[in-house]
Amino acid sequence: SVVLSENRKALVLIPFLCVIATLINPVFLFTSMFFISLVLLQRFYDSGYSKLNLTICIVSYAAMIVVGIVSAYSQHGLEFESGAEMVDYFFARYSEPIENTERARLIRSCVIDFFEPYIECIKTSFRIYCVEWGEWKNTLANFIFLAIPLFCLFTGLWATAIKEENNRFQKTIFVLYTLFPFVSIPLSLLSWEASRYFGNVLLVQLCLLIYSLVYENKSVVSAVKKIVALAEKHFIISACVAIYLAVFIADA
Repeated sequence: SVVLSENRKALVLIPFLCVIATLINPVFLFTSMFFISLVLLQRFYDSGYSKLNLTICIVSYAAMIVVGIVSAYSQHGLEFESGAEMVDYFFARYSEPIENTERARLIRSCVIDFFEPYIECIKTSFRIYCVEWGEWKNTLANFIFLAIPLFCLFTGLWATAIKEENNRFQKTIFVLYTLFPFVSIPLSLLSWEASRYFGNVLLVQLCLLIYSLVYENKSVVSAVKKIVALAEKHFIISACVAIYLAVFIADA
């Protein structure tokens, strides 16, 4: 979608690709979707507020949101009476029988969102993943030692870009760049895959930075130069921060 956004004829394909991605996994709405959405918004600004870019932006947003909402409601319209029946139906297609412990785990923790009300599902997920499995420790560690430091680094970058920018619309886009990481918090608190969502936030932030540099966004380029100059001035501290993040990301 990001590549197609550069071609006026190919732009019309973007909403379809976004819908397909949402159908494959609605969690896309809280992860990589933000990169595509923010790029579409940036393209709208860079094109001189083109009506075509605005239309694609709105249609893509609306399509993803509608499909996400329909998906959330429709998953409770299955014909299975229970999680056990659902799991048995799918594994009946396998050549080897599923182990009883694995079957029980899937029924108890992996398909509960299809059969429980959302509030109860959230409570059950928190109890299983965070309390019983003890994953709150990993989530907290990832949040304190990885997410917060990276969030501070990128916040400093985008805040500097905001100061360098005079156009209000572009400033707003940079503010959205800064706010995006917050979407990972509720997902991470309810999941045993906190590092996965924190990793996605980092990936999106890096992609936004690379995209801005490739298209030579003056404010971002200026912000990067200032941060590089600051890092060179305090080389030892910067090197320690870089090594720390590299080691922690590799370990995560």
